[in-house]
Amino acid sequence: MSLGLCLTNLAAKKVISQKRADEFRALYDDLVAQYEPDLGRAAAESKATEVTMAAIVEGFDNSKRQKLLIAKAQADAITMVRNNSRAGEPLSARATMGLLAHDDKVPVPSAEKLREVIRGRSHAMVADILAKHRRTMTGDLRNKADADAMGRAIFGDASDLNAREMADAWTRAAEYLRGAFNAAGGNIAKREDWALPQIHDGMAAREAGKGSAAYDAALAAKRAATEANDSAAARAAQKAMNDASFAAWRDFTLPLLDREKMLDDVTGAPMKPEKLDAVLRDVWDSIASEGWADREPGQVGSSMLGNRRAERRVLHFAGYDSWKGYAEKFGGRHNIFEAMNAHIDGMARDIALMRVLGPNPDASIRFLKDSLAKSVQENGDRRAINNIDHGPKQLQRLYDAYTGVANRPEKKGVALGFSIVKSQQVAAKLGGAFLSTASDFGSTMFTAGFNRTPIMGTLARYTKMLNPLDEGDRRLAVRLGLVAEEWSRVGAATERYTGEELTHEVSRRMADFVLRASYLSAHTQHLRWAFGMENLSHVVQMRDRAFGNLDAGYQRTLQRYGIGEKAWDAIRRTETRTERGSDWIFPEDIKDSAAADALMEMILTETDYAVPTPGLRTQAVMSWVPRGTWVGEIARSTFLFKGFPLSILMLHGRRMMDQQGAFNKAMYGLTLMGLLTAGGALSIQLKELSKGKDARPMDDRRFLGAAVLQGGGLGIIGDFLGSDENRFGGGFAETLVGPAAQTFSNVKSATIDNVIAWLDGDEKTKPNAGKDFAKIVRQEVPGSSLWYTRLVYERLLSDQVQRWLDPDADKAFKRLQRKAEQQGQPYFSAPGSGLSDIRAPDFDNAMEAPPPQPAQ
Repeated sequence: MSLGLCLTNLAAKKVISQKRADEFRALYDDLVAQYEPDLGRAAAESKATEVTMAAIVEGFDNSKRQKLLIAKAQADAITMVRNNSRAGEPLSARATMGLLAHDDKVPVPSAEKLREVIRGRSHAMVADILAKHRRTMTGDLRNKADADAMGRAIFGDASDLNAREMADAWTRAAEYLRGAFNAAGGNIAKREDWALPQIHDGMAAREAGKGSAAYDAALAAKRAATEANDSAAARAAQKAMNDASFAAWRDFTLPLLDREKMLDDVTGAPMKPEKLDAVLRDVWDSIASEGWADREPGQVGSSMLGNRRAERRVLHFAGYDSWKGYAEKFGGRHNIFEAMNAHIDGMARDIALMRVLGPNPDASIRFLKDSLAKSVQENGDRRAINNIDHGPKQLQRLYDAYTGVANRPEKKGVALGFSIVKSQQVAAKLGGAFLSTASDFGSTMFTAGFNRTPIMGTLARYTKMLNPLDEGDRRLAVRLGLVAEEWSRVGAATERYTGEELTHEVSRRMADFVLRASYLSAHTQHLRWAFGMENLSHVVQMRDRAFGNLDAGYQRTLQRYGIGEKAWDAIRRTETRTERGSDWIFPEDIKDSAAADALMEMILTETDYAVPTPGLRTQAVMSWVPRGTWVGEIARSTFLFKGFPLSILMLHGRRMMDQQGAFNKAMYGLTLMGLLTAGGALSIQLKELSKGKDARPMDDRRFLGAAVLQGGGLGIIGDFLGSDENRFGGGFAETLVGPAAQTFSNVKSATIDNVIAWLDGDEKTKPNAGKDFAKIVRQEVPGSSLWYTRLVYERLLSDQVQRWLDPDADKAFKRLQRKAEQQGQPYFSAPGSGLSDIRAPDFDNAMEAPPPQPAQ
């Protein structure tokens, strides 16, 4: 039977689609053309038929395997949901969402935490790379020369032993990720010569021809065609622009490639020039269109995730310098460290999702949404049917937050503009956020007690982490699989307070610099590592006990993550390693991989409770409005600085409500609130000192209320219990809308309001632009709120600026001093005094009752 007839029959029987049949027929024709010059027509046809049929069989086998994995994932998911739903009632939407985000009531691995487990395991393999090349305070790469040496070693240069060791570590991590991806249903072929991932800037590729005669002529022709409303001419001009850009991209890229490694996937031989040019055009089309060249309009969802990373890895660069040259020109200027971490993060996200939902997560989410809706229609009452879309929409929002769809802007320019504003807000107003972290120690102690794990050991480990001269504990934490968030990413700490990642590179670095300089970034990472290490240490200490002999509370903790007797036995039988004078169980040494994953999921999840950090649910809540629109960005701005309190609500609030009985709920809430309030009280006093004030009197209900709010992450609201302004000078309404509203108000006062006052001519509303501009200098300059330099900045700069610009500055300074004295909290460094009249702060003032407030 001829190959053409065979393909027709396969398509008719729906073994393969007509599209695939056409693709295989084209492959056959291409192979015949390649083989014929050397083999002759008949032999070429025979060889081409053999190779094409092998490709068909391979594709069929992979497709069948993926379909089976999809069916299994969906069956397992719906079975789990049914088992966690009440009999006779609709399927539980909460149980369904537990597949994506961790839920104490759903004892199955969640994609959210599996992603972190996989990231942690990958970070463990490249711990030395992360430690050596993590970013500087300004966000730049450390030890650039050594990073380049590592890159050359990855491409085969063995002259530098240290670089070779790091290159081997990267290769092991990349191969681990490839194997895990394939095990979850992916299809990435192994290439021994694969070195580094390529990151592509679609717009740079699309405009590669810009400036050339061909491109500029085509651009002018397109503008003319658009003006004349000639669609055919416009399409032709766009094609000419694309051709010019492809030619420029190809001419730059081709000399960088190793032609001997540019192999034909089917024949295994180096590509011939015509084939190589066609393949490069396909690559350029995909890059320039950001994947749309491979999609058809009307297609449901995107391509199957299991096949999305199965690209042929066509671009094989001749060496590291060639790879780096391409990255600087068409890779968004990403360096080797960023490329590595982007690859780890992306692969971890996809692997975790496929392990939970199968190789086609989009299809599985549609299946689950339809199952929820159908169960409501079949088993729900009137109320449930009226809210039939609630569960499916919640699931979709969670899924969109996980995949990043929720953060794709409708208009990139609008999103980037607001990102700059948000970064300025972070840089100007979160310099003292480290002083708010005293409550972290309360939540850490509470979480340890709740899980029946040691409490004080975490604090001791945290103290050891502070030693700048000894990085041993920090490296050990990463090698144990505890995610190195701050080492691998810019802006990780920013997300803790903003709840989202800022995207404009320069402004994001500015915000990150302030948080690093304030020690907030290091504190967050060190405390998370210390808590994780103490939990792993506790596992080692308990390994001589059978599951039934463990503390009942610790047993419950393990069971929440599916760790029963069998899994515990696998964990405790693991041979320990001695590191830094202590025995450790490394997760990678646990032979039962499911038990190892469950253990790390437990530790990483409980770390989120100990040091509250925005999780998937928080991100879904804060991204419910579209990004890149004016309405959406303004709405998102209201959540700025509210990520931390939302995290506490989503984590501890949810866990509190899950406790059995009103008494247990109350005990959980009151105990946690007591510890957080103590931390909040300390934070308030530290912040008052940073402002140049004596300790705030604590014998006052207003102070207690402020401490409660501060401990729960709402300190900015607590400010109003002692003042009519928040710590940044804004009113209550501005606080609710978001800090950017205060900035807008400051700018408006300095400009529009002063112009109106000047035009009005009313003596009572006379303009005072100097005072308003001085307020901007005080409150809106990045870095001005840094807790250990704030007082110096205000007394030596912003006070002097106000005195230069505002003729009533001295009167304003005296009013502030009188108000502080009336509130029983005098300045030890008064506004307008410089640093000459500074005295020691009065700590005894904290124990004194505040004077009665004058009637309003």
